[in-house]
Amino acid sequence: MEWDEGVARYTERELAALAADPDAYAPTAPFAELFPSASYTGIWKETYATYLNPVRFIGEGVQGRAKFYFMGMGKAYLLDRLLPDWKMRYFDAGLDDLIAMAVSAPACAAQP
Repeated sequence: MEWDEGVARYTERELAALAADPDAYAPTAPFAELFPSASYTGIWKETYATYLNPVRFIGEGVQGRAKFYFMGMGKAYLLDRLLPDWKMRYFDAGLDDLIAMAVSAPACAAQP
């Protein structure tokens, strides 16, 4: 579940960040006409910007099924830092295997 749901939460947050960036996305005229008050920037600020906060509280404040979403999302962000091409290997290994691979990589071992 961590792999599927957590990475889905990561992907959802990343897409929301892109949609909120006016340099990356501008709604089409028909969309803006149908939903004049829609604001991806507002949705980002109200919902997605704080999605990383629960990762710090897994096992304390975050319990049950939700902890898998946030744990998997946290691991995906960790992989962004340690193994930037992890998405190319998504179907070849699990999150923990990719993290182990990233941590044992020579570039990671050389860092203090």
